[in-house]
Amino acid sequence: MCERGEPAGHAERIRIGCHPYPTALSDLRAPPIQLFAIGNIRTLDHAPDRSVAIVGTREVFLPIAAATGVMVLALAPLLISGGITQIMFAGLVWPIILALLASLAVSITLTPLLASRLFL
Repeated sequence: MCERGEPAGHAERIRIGCHPYPTALSDLRAPPIQLFAIGNIRTLDHAPDRSVAIVGTREVFLPIAAATGVMVLALAPLLISGGITQIMFAGLVWPIILALLASLAVSITLTPLLASRLFL
């Protein structure tokens, strides 16, 4: 049961309980049953919790940044529309855009760090 799974594309499939499965993930209350590792998974084997959080954050950074960028771009026309629309909504749009960017910063810095301290 602990043999390596077949590669899925260029990723290696690692099942829970097998040797290269990171111990920090095994200690979770509900760990993932299998991982799809791209690169050398052995670097996370006895890694500190902070390193595991950093690697996880790198995995989700692009989707989070893309979603935030799309929301900011959806609000941008209200800032450059001109006329009464710009006068009415510019005061509302800037705080929303700044809150979205602050949310992006917190989601890639503070949230993974706190999660690694509380749950790993």
